Amino acid sequence: MRRSHNAVWLWIQRFSQLTEYFHVGRVGCVAIDESWFQVGGHEAWLWIAVEPYERKVLGVYVSRHRNILVAELILAQLKAKYGVKPIYSDGAVWYPDACRSLGLRHHVYGDDLRGYVERTIQCFKDRIESFDDYFPCRRLRCPMNHVKAWLSLYAFYYNFIRRHEISLETSAKRTKATEY
Repeated sequence: MRRSHNAVWLWIQRFSQLTEYFHVGRVGCVAIDESWFQVGGHEAWLWIAVEPYERKVLGVYVSRHRNILVAELILAQLKAKYGVKPIYSDGAVWYPDACRSLGLRHHVYGDDLRGYVERTIQCFKDRIESFDDYFPCRRLRCPMNHVKAWLSLYAFYYNFIRRHEISLETSAKRTKATEY
C-alpha cells in the first residue's frame, strides 16, 4: 500500500508509546553500550541495554552527551524496570561509578558478549540512518523525541517480531538433545 511519509511518521509517534506495555520476560543480566550517531547533522549518543541470553533489547536511549550522569539516569531506569541485575559494559569510565552509586554490580564483558552488543547497536544505527533519510531533523538542538519514538517501536519489532539467529550454545544443546 502506498502511504505518505507524514502518515508513517504520525503512526510511529502514536503507537510507539504502547511499546512500554510489553515485557521481555526473564532478565538475568544487562549488557549496555553506547555509540555515536548523527541526526540531521547533529551529534547524539545511542545507548542500548540488552539481555544477551534471551536476545532482547531492554532499553534504547538517546542523549546529546556521554557521561556518568547520563549513564546513571539510564541505569536507574533499567533498575526500576527490571530490578537489581548485574551490569556488563565495555569498561568505559562512567559505568563503574554509575553502578556504584546505584548499588549495582559492574562487570566488563568479554569479546563474545562485546560482539553481540556491537552488532545490536549497528543494527539500530542502520535503522536510524534510514529513518533520518526519510524524516530528517532540521531543527537546531532538537530534543529528538521523534528518534526516540522510532527506536522504541523498532525495539518492539526487534524483540517480538524479528527472527534471531540461534546462538552457538543453544544450537549445540539442540544438537546434543536430538542425538539421544
